[in-house]
Amino acid sequence: MTAELEGIATPAGVARAFKTPLADGCITSQLSSGKASELRYGLTDEGVAALGSFKEVRVADILEVLAAFDDFGGGSLGLVAWEFGRVEEAVSPAWARAIEEGLLEPAGTDPVYGEEMWRLSERGRHAWSDGGGIPSA
Repeated sequence: MTAELEGIATPAGVARAFKTPLADGCITSQLSSGKASELRYGLTDEGVAALGSFKEVRVADILEVLAAFDDFGGGSLGLVAWEFGRVEEAVSPAWARAIEEGLLEPAGTDPVYGEEMWRLSERGRHAWSDGGGIPSA
């Protein structure tokens, strides 16, 4: 597993990523029978149920996150994906639709991460504030 994550995450980062699911009872750890110092991880029944509960990210979900971050200059595709615990590819279809529908507008570039920032457009704010006109997908 370490070789697969090399260059993507540090061992400390991986350990932190496992801390919450372990505490929530979604994964279990046990010592490997081959190496006494190696931990093996597996999903519990609660973990399997949690994986099945991932819902598709909708345009309305994107508007909700960007509305929350509006005072901070907007948000990026990466931020929205992170908020939902998903990869960017899982959020991209709804993100693209929000842009196509004119619900988002560019808000510059994040000076730290270099990501393109977006915020709700006037149409997006209207759709978000009254809950109407938000596409379901």
